[in-house]
Amino acid sequence: MKSLSIPRLARTTSPDELFEALKAVEPQPIACDTWHPTDNVPDVSVRVAHDGEAILLRYDVCEREIRAACIMDGDPSWKDSCVEFFIAPDGDDFYYNFEFSCAGTLYLQGGRPGDRVSPAPEVFASVVRCSSAVTAGELNVPDADGMYRWSLVARIPVSAFWRHKITGIGQLGAARGNFYKCGDLLPNPHFLSWAPIDLPEPAFHCPPFFGKLNFE
Repeated sequence: MKSLSIPRLARTTSPDELFEALKAVEPQPIACDTWHPTDNVPDVSVRVAHDGEAILLRYDVCEREIRAACIMDGDPSWKDSCVEFFIAPDGDDFYYNFEFSCAGTLYLQGGRPGDRVSPAPEVFASVVRCSSAVTAGELNVPDADGMYRWSLVARIPVSAFWRHKITGIGQLGAARGNFYKCGDLLPNPHFLSWAPIDLPEPAFHCPPFFGKLNFE
């Protein structure tokens, strides 16, 4: 089983501080292209840390195609250019899926298969996130080589695990999870993961294939 040691950083809250603080964390490639191997896949990595009270994420993406149709939290962000973080706090089949569109909108649910629900609006609002793919609400143009390069940072407080009673990162000692990049409605869809998934069709909601997350 794949595993990741997650370092502790000083507490930061603003997106600019998150971008800078996470520069020091080693990037993890999201590069398992299990279902549609092709040359036209994004180059994606994630940097993961925590501050004792929240999980800190920074995704860096380079892709040829991009989509940003979702405009509000709760919209189906996986249809856009999307980066995702799934975590099972107790290491079992109860997990949370944080799915961020390239515009920064969030889709979030928690529960077990067959018992998954979305939280109240204040839980969505508690997750700080910012994407460089948009400026003043508009999607940025590609670089001179035709590639879209963007980064997204997020700070997920332990309170966002609203179906658990977690007061600090120290209670996540046996956590498992996975990191993803997808774009279901792109002209050339892709489905990339950090930890490999041995299934015949694209499926991210599969806790048996989560890797170990070791919070330092």
